[in-house]
Amino acid sequence: MSHSAASTMAIMAHHAEKRVVETLRGHGALSADGAVPLVLSRGLERSALRRLLRREAVRQTGERYWLHEESYAALRKTRRRGTVILLTVIVLVVTAILIFSAGRSEAQATAPRPGEAAFRDLYRELIETNTTLSEGSCTLASERMAARLLAVGYTAADVRVLVPAERPRDGNLAAVLRG
Repeated sequence: MSHSAASTMAIMAHHAEKRVVETLRGHGALSADGAVPLVLSRGLERSALRRLLRREAVRQTGERYWLHEESYAALRKTRRRGTVILLTVIVLVVTAILIFSAGRSEAQATAPRPGEAAFRDLYRELIETNTTLSEGSCTLASERMAARLLAVGYTAADVRVLVPAERPRDGNLAAVLRG
């Protein structure tokens, strides 16, 4: 059963229990003297009645039923307490997960991988180079990246900046990656 189906069933069972309790209250069945027969057509309501009988929130006198308000109030209080405990545990688990993952991400952030600083420098230089159509120059960006490739060992024959004569700021970089 999926999580959403289980949640839906729990909600439906809760509503069935409320209908049983409201039916008994509506008929004034709050003591053995006021007990009434119940005709429950829905399976969930019959299940809710069985649960209430087991927990003695509803009492049976022959074929008649009545709501014991004190027991029902105690049952609801116990359920609320259980819900609060469950929610507290969930909050603690989520908090622990968040703290653990935050500490883990800080540990990763403080130990850069090999070559990461060089990559960031290259990336920063490329981003800071103005290549907009109105004022920038793709040729300048191409020349800077070509200089980087030459600095790490590419030969001049494998790195070329191509600049169209009619558009001197629209240069491109072509590099041969051998191997």
